[in-house]
Amino acid sequence: MALESSYSSPRISIVVLAKNCEKYILGCVGSIIPNTNTVIVIVDPGSLDRTSELVSLIESAYSDKI
Repeated sequence: MALESSYSSPRISIVVLAKNCEKYILGCVGSIIPNTNTVIVIVDPGSLDRTSELVSLIESAYSDKI
């Protein structure tokens, strides 16, 4: 029996480990977002810089993808 999906094509999940990478997180996620069938999971295991703040801003702007 085939599984039915509500998506026309498969979705790809991308996991980004983001610890202390405030200089790079916007570019990293910005390069992934244009791909239409992706879901981004960002893991921040306790950054000491502004990474968590930037991830929160990205999440609020692209809540359908993150």
